[in-house]
Amino acid sequence: MKILSSAKVNLGLYVYGVRKDGFHNIESLFYPVDESNSNIKSDVITIEEGCFCGGGKVRLLQSGLTIDSRVEDNICTKAYNILDKDFNLPPVNIHLEKNVFIGAGLGGGSSDGVNTLFALNEIFSIGLTDKQLESYAGMLGSDCPFFVYNFYRDKNNYLHSPMIVKGRGEILEPLKEKGECFSSFLKEFKFKIIFPELFISTQHAYSVVKERDNNNQEDSITTIIQKPIHEWQDCLINDFEEPIFKEYPQLQKIKNELIEQGALYVSMSGSGSAIYGIFKS
Repeated sequence: MKILSSAKVNLGLYVYGVRKDGFHNIESLFYPVDESNSNIKSDVITIEEGCFCGGGKVRLLQSGLTIDSRVEDNICTKAYNILDKDFNLPPVNIHLEKNVFIGAGLGGGSSDGVNTLFALNEIFSIGLTDKQLESYAGMLGSDCPFFVYNFYRDKNNYLHSPMIVKGRGEILEPLKEKGECFSSFLKEFKFKIIFPELFISTQHAYSVVKERDNNNQEDSITTIIQKPIHEWQDCLINDFEEPIFKEYPQLQKIKNELIEQGALYVSMSGSGSAIYGIFKS
């Protein structure tokens, strides 16, 4: 089975206090991006049942962008191991063509892990529902559950579902398309994503971000995105931008350049370091 693995950008990202489990509560709008609406080329994952010599049950081959990690640490392998623990899967060959920028705040790795879960579920007829896949995805990472509803079920059926994400990433609220922006967002707007090849540790980003005190409904992302897109720049905020831009002023420069190019809205995605602009063409 061959499957395309998309990415996401954050339209706004609020960071609240630390939870009992050590994670921060967040609020964000996750928006899927791929070749259809951005300059980002999706990752390509090919999985087939296979018997081979050597340790373990996964043979992972990689191409494209270099991933500096061991096979057992790759999220595709972790996804296999999670399902193998419960369903004793046959050995597999996995080929990962990596195209989404790594360490950019675009969720490319999370998407790869979830797409691996989906492919294995299909190949071996496990019969997991979306809710069950969502539960397994949560074991892989905080932003993984979102991708359960944003992958290619087949070449003609891609789920393209922006969602409000809360909690540590496990609370998903499907976005009802309302107002000027989202009534035609998929067709009219394109994302230009710039990756400055700068790796920013997520752990470090959370250590320097200024946490919000409470959740003011009037300032919620759900409320703000109902406004026309040209009003977003001053009120749809990524809380990581201020501290990260102070450390890496080149990111502010990229943001300014995209605004000068005519972007309707510009922001950093996640904890960085990718910067994107939304253009109406």
